[in-house]
Amino acid sequence: MLVEDTTAFVEQLEVQRDDRRAEKRLRRRRQSEVELLRVEWERRLAAQAVQKLEEELASLQEPAESGPGRRLLVVRRRRVLERRIESMRARVSAKEAEALGARERLRDFDRSPRRNRPATGAKVFRLHSAQHHLECSEKRFARLANSQTDLPVLVGRKDGRTWWWYLDRFWWDAEGLDAQEVRVIVLDGDLQRKQHAERVARARETLLGEERPTAADKPLSPIVRFAVWCRDRGRCVDCGTAADVGFDDILPPENGRSRSTRNVELRCTRCREQRAHNQERARVSRAQVAAAILDF
Repeated sequence: MLVEDTTAFVEQLEVQRDDRRAEKRLRRRRQSEVELLRVEWERRLAAQAVQKLEEELASLQEPAESGPGRRLLVVRRRRVLERRIESMRARVSAKEAEALGARERLRDFDRSPRRNRPATGAKVFRLHSAQHHLECSEKRFARLANSQTDLPVLVGRKDGRTWWWYLDRFWWDAEGLDAQEVRVIVLDGDLQRKQHAERVARARETLLGEERPTAADKPLSPIVRFAVWCRDRGRCVDCGTAADVGFDDILPPENGRSRSTRNVELRCTRCREQRAHNQERARVSRAQVAAAILDF
């Protein structure tokens, strides 16, 4: 059974988020420190090896009384030690150059003006219900808010139930319905409620003489207001000002359009008046064209 969650609402939070680039720089600096320690340790080992080889070479003396074979072995051992000493000295030089580069990278990190960048503010949107809530980033919230006007969006699951967001309303489902099934049930329920409201309005108009309320008289739901405000970032969609903005219907609700996020935008008073003036001029022009065609 699909049940509307009338307790659901959305709120916007401002949180402090550390600069991810600063975290990466700090991580690279620590890696450079570890690399410098490793290089220094390898350089010291190579220097100690050179010292021991030089001591062994100095202690290697040709015996006074020995045969040609013994002297040949001594000469070969001396050549081996000399080659190893030369190789280890080259290794020491290479490690010294590597350590110099590691120290230079550390100095670059310390000289960087961005290393002490303070934490930045970030927007987090929280979708609440009586038993569940979901936190999402500004980008994810905008994606969910735009998608829910076309197809039910899965917000989350809890205790074997599914939480949907569709047509600016939230729904709980305990039967494992998919998005298409939720869409059919919601649209069918809206159609039945609309037909019932039409019958009640006609009856009240006939029996009591009351005027039928228009769709424009219905207030915007809090979820629609919040989603539109966040989508347009609190600024007029035409001129970009943040002063004296309000909610404006793209198409008049009297034409059968619903007051959903798709049909509502933020506009300042000046742009709303200018848009209304342009629409009136367009209506008059269409009427004049129609009258001219009939006269012709």
